[in-house]
Amino acid sequence: MYKAKSGKDFNDYSSRQFMGLIVMAEAINRAKSTDGDKIREALVATDLPGDQTIMPWKRVKFDESGQNNDADPVLLQYNGGKFVTIFPPQAAVAEAVWPMP
Repeated sequence: MYKAKSGKDFNDYSSRQFMGLIVMAEAINRAKSTDGDKIREALVATDLPGDQTIMPWKRVKFDESGQNNDADPVLLQYNGGKFVTIFPPQAAVAEAVWPMP
């Protein structure tokens, strides 16, 4: 759907934005309301396993400061005329080239 609309593949930034939408929609569904306080309660209770995300994350669960500490970055490198994923290992399609040519 994203590629059909944009003509581009997801990157780290767009993937994180899409996951934010998924998490918010899931919280609204659990809150059974559009009331902000109820949605916040649902977000605080979020514990989404990594296999239910589009990211190579362990899970989505927010700590007391609202951070998801189980969200690892996805690193890309421009290699051979295109961007390729080099980290995390489970998502990598190429080895990092260092130093860069």
